[in-house]
This record gives sequence, structure tokens and C-alpha cells, in this order.
Amino acid sequence: MPSVSSLVLGGNSRLAGALRRHLPDHARYAARETTDPRCLAVGDYAKVSPALFAGVSTVINCAGIIAGDPASLRRANVDAPVHLATLAQEAGVERFVHVSSFSVFGRVRHIDARTPVRPESEYGRSKLAAEEALLALATRDFAVVPVRLPAIVGGGERDKLRRLIALWLRVRRLPVPRTPVERSMISIDLAAQVLAEVAKGQECGVVQAADPILFTYREAAAAIRGATGRSIGVVTLPDIATRSLERVAPGLAASLYESSVLAAADNRAAPLASDLYRVIARLAQQEKVA
Repeated sequence: MPSVSSLVLGGNSRLAGALRRHLPDHARYAARETTDPRCLAVGDYAKVSPALFAGVSTVINCAGIIAGDPASLRRANVDAPVHLATLAQEAGVERFVHVSSFSVFGRVRHIDARTPVRPESEYGRSKLAAEEALLALATRDFAVVPVRLPAIVGGGERDKLRRLIALWLRVRRLPVPRTPVERSMISIDLAAQVLAEVAKGQECGVVQAADPILFTYREAAAAIRGATGRSIGVVTLPDIATRSLERVAPGLAASLYESSVLAAADNRAAPLASDLYRVIARLAQQEKVA
């Protein structure tokens, strides 16, 4: 059987859907359950047959969960990908590309190739454990590439930025701290583009990718204004208010008001075209209609 370009696991995910625009038509897609005729239903990943990987040269694993108890996160985010990678290796697959997360770093303001990993959430710990176990499988004939991604924009109803935009359209003036906030993010399409390029590349080991343009509240406000015609802006919080929020709700304060930037030199997506603010504008238009 001739090799196909890729087998995408987690084929029901929005990320897998975006990959369809960047992978050859003969790429395969598989998921636990699916109603999509283009995607193979495989049931429990722990019981997958090695035949799934017959003729496959590269696997892109998009399967996993973002919330749950520690045991569920372990099963979905660590045990399943390690089992699937082991089967893939035994079947002669050459590359295993695995979607990971910036959550492995915990709360950090600057990310580069030397930034230590210190996850602070169960999700982050599960993603780091998966990276370590998968990389332990790597050989000269079996490349393992965990691709760490920041917050994904345009990923559906659970998209945190989309919910923030909906709130912004209601309140019109979003409170922000005096110190400018800069965040690395990535659109779902750019994330898929990176995964597709890594799948056909030569890298082995951890890859990190984010939109080459940083998110800022003022740039986002301008994009939303342009897309909706509404008077959208920011209001600067006094320092005492920012510090109070940090004490009362440190997690919320971190997600809203702490900068987190991937260094350009370590950004696999740095040469690619930015679409962050186009996606923000599109989300704003959708929320305006809704």
C-alpha cells in the first residue's frame, strides 16, 4: 500500500477541520466517534488496531481534552497518545506530530527555547507528561514533534477570545491595566498551517508556534471598531484596581492582564502571514449579528 501524507487523529476537532485546507486530499482522518463520512470512527483509542496506521508515513495527533479530573486528563492527554504513537512506530510510521500547549510553562511573560517548563494546571501537567513520554519513543527512524501552541483563536463557542469580544461589544469600554498587555495567540487556520508544514518537515523535538503579530487590547479594539462600526475602546484601570483583582482572582487577572510573548527566533510561525486581527474582526462581526 502506498504511503499517504498524513493520518489525523482527533478528526472531529476544529483543528482537524482546518487541516483539511492544508493537507493533500488523500490524507486520512480518524476519531473516536463521527458522523462525517470523510472520517473513520475507531471507537476507544486504547483498542485501536495497528491496521489503522497501514501505509501511513506521518501522524498528526489533535485528539485530547482541555478540562476534566486528573485521571481523565491523564487517560486522554497522556495514555492515549503514547499508546497510539507506540502502535504507529511499530507500523513503520516515520513522524508523529502531537499538539501540545503553552500551558506547560505556567504563567510566564517571555517564552523561548530556554524557558523552563513549570505547569500550574492539571491540563498543563498532562500536556507536559505527554511530551516527555512521546519524546522518549523517538529514534532515528521515528521522529516525534510536540507542537506547543498558545490560545487558539477562532476555535468555536468555547474560544475565550470570542467570549471576551462578546463582552466587549456589550460594555463598549473594556477595563485594562496601565501597563500594556501583549499576548502570543494563534488562529486555528495558522495553527493548522504550522502542523501541516511540520508534518512534511525535518524537525524532531519540541516546536513552538504563535501568530507573528502580538495581541494587544488597543489593536483588538481597532479591529472590532472597523468590523462592526461600534464605538469600542478601553479604559485604563488605576494600579490599585489591577492589584486588587490580582489578589482576589489571580487566575482571571493572569488570563486578562499578564503579558506572555513567544520570542520570534523560536517561533515556527514567524515566517508565515499573520491573520490574527482578521480573525478578531470576523469574530466581532459574528457576535454583532448574534
